[in-house]
Amino acid sequence: EAPGGGKMITFNRPDDTFFHVIYGQEERTVESQEPTGTHEQQGPFNTAFEKPRKGKFQRYHPGPALVHKIGHFGYVVPDFDRELAWYTDNFNFVPSDILYHWDFSNIDVLTFMHLDLGKEYSDHHVFFMQRAEPHVKKTFLHHTSYEVTDFDTQLIGHDWLARQGWKSIWGVGRHVLGSQIFDYWADPSGFKIEHYADGDLVNEDTPTERDLVGPFSVWGPEVPGDFKEKGA
Repeated sequence: EAPGGGKMITFNRPDDTFFHVIYGQEERTVESQEPTGTHEQQGPFNTAFEKPRKGKFQRYHPGPALVHKIGHFGYVVPDFDRELAWYTDNFNFVPSDILYHWDFSNIDVLTFMHLDLGKEYSDHHVFFMQRAEPHVKKTFLHHTSYEVTDFDTQLIGHDWLARQGWKSIWGVGRHVLGSQIFDYWADPSGFKIEHYADGDLVNEDTPTERDLVGPFSVWGPEVPGDFKEKGA
């Protein structure tokens, strides 16, 4: 039995990771009003040229960021090519962006994958796979990422975690691929947890891009030197 109903089958991969496939899970109905733990009153955003919010005010209070869903996760994998082929050949994972090595253009080092839902749009990536460096002999989970509703939720949640004494790893900033506003924290075990907002959507008409590995953020702090390492 799977959480939320339905049936679940688990695949045990040769690298000692697990992959669950769920069928028949009951979908939740969309609430008429978006749930929030921090917003008292919020209207549309006013820009320099468009001012749709008139005579109404943005009002918030401190609190933790309310998570909407798990957005993505990813592995760092020694046997990158075989594992990538297994996931893309057997399931509807399709590369959105592929990055190759700066010295060897024939070696892909990172692939971001979305779910192929045909014409229906899905998140730019729900799963990513990174080629492990030669000294890494065992696959590990790099981070998991959770969507929050907007930038205010994200920053209020950032301040909340900081005041509670938790360790910030990287952020706040905006990614290049996927465009998400990101914020990474260490959980009690040291594992990396990301909050994100404002990510891209793609579908079957969105071409797969392949490019040289480069900066991972448009703005924000420098990526920590140990960010690609195992956190827990």
